[in-house]
Amino acid sequence: MSLHSPIMKALSLIFLIILSANCFAREQTDKKKKVTSEKNSVQIGKDSRRVSFLGPKATITLADGLKKNLENIVIGDQLTTCQHGQPAITKVLHITVYNNPSQPLMAVYLRPHSSEETMVPALLLEGAAHHKVQTTNGRKKLKNLSKRDILYHFDYETGLVTKWRVGAIKRNANNINKAYQLTTESGTFLADNLLVTNH
Repeated sequence: MSLHSPIMKALSLIFLIILSANCFAREQTDKKKKVTSEKNSVQIGKDSRRVSFLGPKATITLADGLKKNLENIVIGDQLTTCQHGQPAITKVLHITVYNNPSQPLMAVYLRPHSSEETMVPALLLEGAAHHKVQTTNGRKKLKNLSKRDILYHFDYETGLVTKWRVGAIKRNANNINKAYQLTTESGTFLADNLLVTNH
């Protein structure tokens, strides 16, 4: 027993070292795969003429109520959205970045749908003409909106979803150097507290 005991201890130690090395190698491989996957989920868009995007300073509401500029959103971020009139959580799956987009942003100004709130400041949403928003009559591109359309606004602090009517529309409002398109699990998210869609 005295002869075999040191040998068994040495073999056990070698086995543990090999096992630990394999576990470490697997962990590093998983991390590399995750990083590679995330990098592959962010792409540079080539043609921005007929695509949907928002400007870098669009305010995005996170799942915890905090705000981030769109340019600071990353893959995996948990965002607030609305489903069936109720707040919900969605996740960012993909980001497309457009450098020097060829189309300018449109500006859509909105007023509260309720006539009792005439003193409330107007809301502003800027986006590409092809970017879609959720209206009471379904999803519509910004370029197809009219003053008859009503959009949904969500206030995280109160948890209320309210209706806002389209007021003024400016077609060529703002030229930008970089634009972003998000893809989320639910297909929707909040931009400047207004419910917009992926595409």
